[in-house]
Amino acid sequence: MALLSVCIPTYNRARYLENLLKELTAQIGGLRHSYELLIGDNCSSDTTEQVVAEYQDKLNIRYFRRPSNLGSAENMNQLYRSAQGKYVLYHADDDLPILAEINNNLDIFERNPAVGVIFAPWL
Repeated sequence: MALLSVCIPTYNRARYLENLLKELTAQIGGLRHSYELLIGDNCSSDTTEQVVAEYQDKLNIRYFRRPSNLGSAENMNQLYRSAQGKYVLYHADDDLPILAEINNNLDIFERNPAVGVIFAPWL
């Protein structure tokens, strides 16, 4: 089981998702914890599926292509329900992570079981 599940909902935003996955590929070695990336494709009609396929062998991706558009809330809820990590991080497809801060936040969670939520900064 991964320590961190990163939930990334997307819909017709392949160019943003590609930027995110490219950045994660470059930075992922700096993440000190086990992870899974869950991508919820809300029935995109662009190249989202091909973008994900390009990065599947570079990152630990679990890809969920919805057969129809569920709406943004249900797409996100299904990602949360599919997450297998001890901790879950929502991450927009057009933001870039700051892995050093994610590492720090996970360390805080591990040292302080009473902490339930931490705001994770991004670019």
